Amino acid sequence: KIPPEQQIPRLLDKLRRIAKEAGIKDITLSTQNEQLVPLQDITSTASPEANPPPAGNTGPPPPAELPKEGGSSGNGSEVKETSSSPSLYRIPIDIKAKGKYRSLAKFLENIPRSDRLFTINGLNLQRVEEIIPLLKAEIRINAYYRRRQGQEERKQSLRR
Repeated sequence: KIPPEQQIPRLLDKLRRIAKEAGIKDITLSTQNEQLVPLQDITSTASPEANPPPAGNTGPPPPAELPKEGGSSGNGSEVKETSSSPSLYRIPIDIKAKGKYRSLAKFLENIPRSDRLFTINGLNLQRVEEIIPLLKAEIRINAYYRRRQGQEERKQSLRR
């Protein structure tokens, strides 16, 4: 689900296709500059010491503390970055769409089901017209990709 390249044209085409399948006719997509996702952010959410449970909490542990499938529940949550390990980048995408409630709901439902990793980070819905029940949605999502250290160095040399 996390490709080794940005693939922005393919990414935007995929979102347009999902919107069309959901019945949304009016959609605008805009991307922002990619952002490196710090490895510390990933390891701090996976580390039980970084997120101690509240006092008196007797419920099940949060999902970040559960052992991964096929893994152990020991101290395997520490991830070390090496020169050949991939860097994770996110591409923020702003989506403006108009459609019926069911179409927008189907669109939002199908984004995470895509073969690409997306996270939905914000949603704002407003009614557009009184006669026909159209909604205007402003959606903020992130798409992710990974890049190995060698790819980063090549990208830097191409910028020079």
